[in-house]
Amino acid sequence: MKRLLRSLILMIILVSFVAACTEDNSNKPRPTATLGEILWQRPAEVITAANAEKLQLIGHFGGHKKTVSAMAFSSDNLRLATSSTEDKLVQVWNLASGRLVRAITDLNAQHLFFSADNNTLYTIGTDMKLYAWSLLDETQRSEGIQGSTNIVGPVAQSADLKRLAVGSIDGRLLVFTLDPLEEVARTDAHFFPVQDVLFSPDGNTVITLGQEGHIRLWKFDTLELIHTLGQFQPPPQDIALSADGRLLAASFADSITIWQLDNDYLPLREFAIPEFSAGTLAFSPDQNMLITTGDGELVNIWNVNTGELVAGLPNHNLRIGVATFSQDNQLVLTGTNGPNLFLWNLAAAETIQQGNAEQLRVPSAQIAPQQLSTLDVYRAAWSPDNKIIAISDARGAVYILGIPSGE
Repeated sequence: MKRLLRSLILMIILVSFVAACTEDNSNKPRPTATLGEILWQRPAEVITAANAEKLQLIGHFGGHKKTVSAMAFSSDNLRLATSSTEDKLVQVWNLASGRLVRAITDLNAQHLFFSADNNTLYTIGTDMKLYAWSLLDETQRSEGIQGSTNIVGPVAQSADLKRLAVGSIDGRLLVFTLDPLEEVARTDAHFFPVQDVLFSPDGNTVITLGQEGHIRLWKFDTLELIHTLGQFQPPPQDIALSADGRLLAASFADSITIWQLDNDYLPLREFAIPEFSAGTLAFSPDQNMLITTGDGELVNIWNVNTGELVAGLPNHNLRIGVATFSQDNQLVLTGTNGPNLFLWNLAAAETIQQGNAEQLRVPSAQIAPQQLSTLDVYRAAWSPDNKIIAISDARGAVYILGIPSGE
């Protein structure tokens, strides 16, 4: 009888325990739907201020276990390359089908570049090794070249996609052709690490910024020094070149200077900015605006022709990691390392008063869809045709936003 009673008590306790666990689990937040269940959808429209409300998740890429630190679109908008230096993995994806084209393991790739015909992927790692990987034949042995024994710094690709310029932390500048893959020239460009590298639109001139404060222009094929704009103290924080190659801008602690490169390198304009608000800067595609990011929560848009502030874009409460124009100059994509990713409609900038920049946000201002409630933005980029926004998550996933057919 005691044994039966003991068994009954144990059964009651077990049933109560299971019921309690079930009740607890029902109160816990449910995980989001498995993203693998989302069918890949092709983007149908160019993203504009008029249709940005229809943005949604149209696909995602997995495979990386750590932060995707680099992304690159092919110029024909058909492929996306992703790299994580932490898990030493590079992947190339087909944007028409969402399928993996090629995976390259045990590769520390800091920079990714497609060839002009989009059939070769070039990678550069922290060890300064430049490799060419065929996307048509995985059995083809990769071409490689050792650029230097020193750690790579900034890298730029020419507009025709056939040349690379590489700066290193010891102040060297190296230039390469990509087809065939070979080093063209190298020089000791600066006393300190090369901070930035730019190409002129025709690819014949390379512009460098050294951490000692020099801004210099070089002939690509010989690396002969063309001109030194000066040695600035304190040194510039960043430099940017307009799309036509005529204007060069440099940001300083409390000002921006713009030079006319086709007019004896004469200064065109200098204007004051809030202190340390322009750690990075870039021209809009039509070269009438500059976008700057720095300390604080604002992304600032400046009128190149007048030096006036077009808009200060608010609510970036963490370090700003994304600030880029759309090709039609109407939208700006900004984000922080965290959950915030915004689209801003610059077409409305002339109709608002300064201080009301919040009105510039498109209706779906926090553009990460509900499926990505735990998004941790690390990088974000437009595709060349502006139909896709690719977002890399700090935990390894890559999400693709667009406007699918039928929406």
